[in-house]
Amino acid sequence: MNRIHSFIFLFIIAALFACKKEAQKVELAKASVTLEALSRADTLQQEVGVIKDSIVTLNFKAKLNGEPSAEDHIVTFKVDTTYLNAYKAKYGNASLLPYTNYLFYTSQARIPAGSTLSESIQLNLVSQTTLRPESIYVLPIVIKNVDGEQNAIAPNQVLYLVVKTG
Repeated sequence: MNRIHSFIFLFIIAALFACKKEAQKVELAKASVTLEALSRADTLQQEVGVIKDSIVTLNFKAKLNGEPSAEDHIVTFKVDTTYLNAYKAKYGNASLLPYTNYLFYTSQARIPAGSTLSESIQLNLVSQTTLRPESIYVLPIVIKNVDGEQNAIAPNQVLYLVVKTG
């Protein structure tokens, strides 16, 4: 009988040690993450030729406003085509860059602990020969989420990648 009680006691102790509390991720302040390029302007212009195809690589970073974070955070970027009309209202006529002409090589970047800038994400412009010459294309880039949540994203932050063809 003592063996059974000892076994049950050891099993309960082992089960208690196996159960550990998952570390809670520290939540960032509301609206604290923006696109780093927006500190200069809300547009980024890139001229491309349409005679031959090449790969044009552009890098983007997220910026944590305020104090550096005590832990890593993952920022996910995306293209948001709903901002095209806002671009047209502010800057004039342009076409949306077709999805066949760009590729996010990486769409997620890490803001390392102790830093306010994320690693770079890469966006590749490809297949320029399919674009119309002497045209303006726009690709609105936004932050989709930070650590899977949207609270830390500054509202209405959009960077317009303006691609001008020669």
